[in-house]
Amino acid sequence: FGLAQNQYKSDYDEWLTTQMSWWQRLSGQRFEQEIGLLFEKRGYQIYLQGKSGDGGVDLILSKDSKHVIVQCKAHKNPIGPHVVRDLYGALTHNKAQEALIVSVSRFTKGSWEFAVNKPIRLITIEDILTDKFVVS
Repeated sequence: FGLAQNQYKSDYDEWLTTQMSWWQRLSGQRFEQEIGLLFEKRGYQIYLQGKSGDGGVDLILSKDSKHVIVQCKAHKNPIGPHVVRDLYGALTHNKAQEALIVSVSRFTKGSWEFAVNKPIRLITIEDILTDKFVVS
């Protein structure tokens, strides 16, 4: 009976991560950790940065000599262009090939406009949960 309970709990915990409401209740730090786990499951080496003085980089992903920096935003309000501009500066400073902003909420029009023709991808949890964004 104990094994069945453990399997059920494991399956239930896995299912929870497919629910938008679960992601919306996470603290900023826990959100960063869970995003790291998503990328780790897809073969990336993950380096958690997220702390004061992180230079706008919460995660560094590494796979096949490709380095990607990630800024995680567990904010309820749409993400404005200043966040994207800051990440672009961090992308240049860290000499990364790509930058991602992963958010629980949406992005403003200004954010999308600034990201055009730059190696920055704006991703929502909804995109991930509905397979509109595939982590390569």
